[in-house]
Amino acid sequence: MANFIAVPAKDLEDFLQKHSFVRGKQRDEVVYTRHSKVDPALHIKVYTSIRDGQAQVRASGRDAIRVCVVWDNGQRSFGVGRFPPVFRVTSVQSVLERLDIRLREAAQRAKDWLSEQAAKEDAKQKALFAQREREQEQAAFMSDPDMQDPKNPRDPKFAAYADSLMVPF
Repeated sequence: MANFIAVPAKDLEDFLQKHSFVRGKQRDEVVYTRHSKVDPALHIKVYTSIRDGQAQVRASGRDAIRVCVVWDNGQRSFGVGRFPPVFRVTSVQSVLERLDIRLREAAQRAKDWLSEQAAKEDAKQKALFAQREREQEQAAFMSDPDMQDPKNPRDPKFAAYADSLMVPF
């Protein structure tokens, strides 16, 4: 079984700051955040298990370093990705290496999620375009002078035929 390592807060914080994370606080825990350049509401959070003002992470068995991806625009917030905790065992260098792996996994999940959202938005735009195109075609068809009889706006033969059709839309 691996041995618990009391990771110095300075080492962990220097590592996260080097990776462009910004220090913050949530309750009494130091939390580092990095916002996406594509969508500022999407960000990676690192719960450090460092109590604000402490020189080391929490004691053994109390907590682990956790990484997640969150979308938060100030009005609505939800999780996009959650990853296995980074246990503080073996060595400080080992902890930082495993944290780096988690950060890469989180960045990949954020990138994938943004792609998924773009695909959904693209599908919505295509459906909206198709709907507008159908409406324009129908309006053009109905306004075609060849389709209208000036004496009778709706030809009875055509009306009977049209009424007999079952149109699904």
